[in-house]
Amino acid sequence: MWNYEVSGKQVLVQWFSYRKANRERPLIGDRRPPSPLSDIQPHYWLAEYTTELINLLNVLGLLIDLEPAQAKLLEKVCAGATISADKLGAEGALTSPARPKAIRSRAFAPGLFGGDD
Repeated sequence: MWNYEVSGKQVLVQWFSYRKANRERPLIGDRRPPSPLSDIQPHYWLAEYTTELINLLNVLGLLIDLEPAQAKLLEKVCAGATISADKLGAEGALTSPARPKAIRSRAFAPGLFGGDD
């Protein structure tokens, strides 16, 4: 479970990092400094952390158990028939639906959208 990753990040490492006393990260580029709200941290391990951790471990365990079935399903999908771009185009699947025009209401904000129409 410790090595379980999502988007290249270890889930448990991330979970623990948000529950440690000092959650500061080095500023990189033009990032804003951390909010003062991040300074409001408990100075001890909260009971709900234990409950959250147990729940997280259960979910990770279930996900790990599903991996073989997911791998088989992925193989089946990848080996299956594909639909050509021509067929998708003929069915209209590659065109964007028309976007509705914005509602212009002068009752709430006259002149908001410019023009007199």
